[in-house]
Amino acid sequence: MQQIKKKLLFVNGHLNVGGIEKSLLDLLCNLDYTKYGVDLLLLERPGDYITQLPSDVRVIFRDTTKIYGSLLHTIVSCIKDRRFSDVVFRLILYFSRFFGYKIYRSLLPLLHIADYYDCAVAYRVGFSSDIVSYAVKSKKKVCWWHNGECNYNVDQIKHINDSWKNMDYVVSVSNGCRDLIIRNFDFPADHIKVIPNIVDVSKINIFAGNSSPYTDNGNILKIITVGRLCWEKHIEDIPDIANNLVREGYDRFKWYIIGDGDKEQEIRDKIAQNHYENQIILLGKKINPYPYIKFADMLVHTSHVESQCITILEAMALKTPCVVCESIGPKDFIKSGVNGILTKQNVIDMTSGIIEMIHKIPHSGLLVKNGYETVCHSFSPKIILSYFDSLIN
Repeated sequence: MQQIKKKLLFVNGHLNVGGIEKSLLDLLCNLDYTKYGVDLLLLERPGDYITQLPSDVRVIFRDTTKIYGSLLHTIVSCIKDRRFSDVVFRLILYFSRFFGYKIYRSLLPLLHIADYYDCAVAYRVGFSSDIVSYAVKSKKKVCWWHNGECNYNVDQIKHINDSWKNMDYVVSVSNGCRDLIIRNFDFPADHIKVIPNIVDVSKINIFAGNSSPYTDNGNILKIITVGRLCWEKHIEDIPDIANNLVREGYDRFKWYIIGDGDKEQEIRDKIAQNHYENQIILLGKKINPYPYIKFADMLVHTSHVESQCITILEAMALKTPCVVCESIGPKDFIKSGVNGILTKQNVIDMTSGIIEMIHKIPHSGLLVKNGYETVCHSFSPKIILSYFDSLIN
């Protein structure tokens, strides 16, 4: 007898390169499609990872990017372009100010999704969670929390609390994030579940390949940093760390940075001011950063805010030593000196951590082995999917 599949809906803005989107991609790539039928609703743009989705996933793209702005300008623009459903969409958003977010239930016909699901998952807080909370009809509703800090004002917290009243569970990607949710929101603690992001070791190693992308002399220390060029990641600290390394006599290095973001020009200017154009290299966004991580001598993660941080775990899966600035996510799995080095959130301690790792590299076999085992034992697809199945069922 054929098994009846549970019908699932995932809602997110896009699938551009980013931590949340990589987390969603990895989950969707590892689901058992003999058990689940999956719709993915994207509200902004398809994104870089769209081609990596399994063919079993039905992608529903409902572009909402053109319905924002002043009411009159948006409606005139929509009518001019004959986007009449966008006019209705925009009016519903407008009238929610007066009638509350329950009016979002009127959005359902405009989303082109099914009338009913066994479970609907908002993969980020915000418009995605509002859609799931108020517009979607499903037996069970879940919201994923990926934020490493709570930087919402009082009104935003009230809005999230109201939205979560319709959620059965909130999923946190780390224990630190779960504690953060409990401290800042009214959601019942026993309905906050910790489900870490998947780290698929075999897949990552396949993507990493066996050829180094670097052309540097073997005597040059190769450091890699991967992350968005934004304030949370503190990548602008790298020239200052480099200055400290040079002052301490560690000047034979090249530091490669993968990522893009709104602080790119500031970082470029700071690199130029310190005359590190030949030593600190911005590589831009990479859909496949794994060869750079695998063949680097170490990964240095400067971020002050992480809910979990897939990048660090992926480096551990590739047996690359990691120096990590502490935040609530990495503190869950990094044991300093055992499977990586954890430092305080300042340039001096980051410098000391890198120098410590430089001396450890020739004897780092046990450290990288412990890091690899951490990933395999706690973040494998099999383990994480068992948590997910329990949540859904």
